[in-house]
Amino acid sequence: MELTFWLLDVTYGVVGNTPELRLFGITNNDKRVLVLDRSFRPYFYVLPSGDPSTVLANIKRKLEGRVLGVELVKRRLFGGEVDAIKVTATIPEKVRELREIAAEIPGVKDVLEADIRFSQRYLLDMGVKPSNWVVVDQCEEVKGNYQVDLVCLAKTRPRMIEEHKLPNFRIIALDIEVYNPRGMPNPDRDPIIIISTMTKEDGIKMFVADDSKNDAKIIREFVDYLRKYDPDIIVGYNNNGFDWPYLVNRSSRVGVKLTISRMGNPPEPSVYGHWSVIGRANVDLYNFIEEMGEIKVKSLG
Repeated sequence: MELTFWLLDVTYGVVGNTPELRLFGITNNDKRVLVLDRSFRPYFYVLPSGDPSTVLANIKRKLEGRVLGVELVKRRLFGGEVDAIKVTATIPEKVRELREIAAEIPGVKDVLEADIRFSQRYLLDMGVKPSNWVVVDQCEEVKGNYQVDLVCLAKTRPRMIEEHKLPNFRIIALDIEVYNPRGMPNPDRDPIIIISTMTKEDGIKMFVADDSKNDAKIIREFVDYLRKYDPDIIVGYNNNGFDWPYLVNRSSRVGVKLTISRMGNPPEPSVYGHWSVIGRANVDLYNFIEEMGEIKVKSLG
């Protein structure tokens, strides 16, 4: 079948010894979908300093049995065409080890593009950007334990199309309040006393701890509600800097599983201080305000 969807989030995993790209999105008839692509492999380039054929042979000998392929290709570097050697790995986790080995091989001048994240490499090569409409011409429905309406395995590679309409997003705003009589709150010690949310459909909801300050109960209620509402976008203010790390640490401390991603995982720290909620877009408005120099007071007020 052909599948058209608005790309919301992309991540990857490894199944057996095969990397699997996971593209979460929303179709034009409001279905939440996950497209799996197992056709892509991680790679990097080696720049030879001497005869490319000799360096190619050296790399093949050194990496024999460790890689899927080694080939001589033409690439552009600083505006000029150069000979480069493309090394294709089995899984992304092997790239770091392989690039260090390759860098020590005689005749190797430099190792390039080995630091590009696998999911980013995939989007670049496919010419696909998040927050755009994407088509997979052939997609086969498969079973999967994810919080989506449809899981399908891509038989063709995705392509982006020109379409400016937006899906009907489910958006939830989030904030927490912490009991901290000793000053700076500590998730090992200080309970969460209020978790508040707001949605267009349900308005404001507040999960409030009782006098015993048993926050395990309200964290569990919050998880149940968020999974039932199943948001596409979670919005907060400094939630990357405070709410998410505190919720993750505190829920672990009190024995509650914060299974709120569409893969049933807790939020995870990502790059540059961002927290990832797989299958959902986590938006911290404070990160945007930080970039606006004309706004001098950065408080929520």
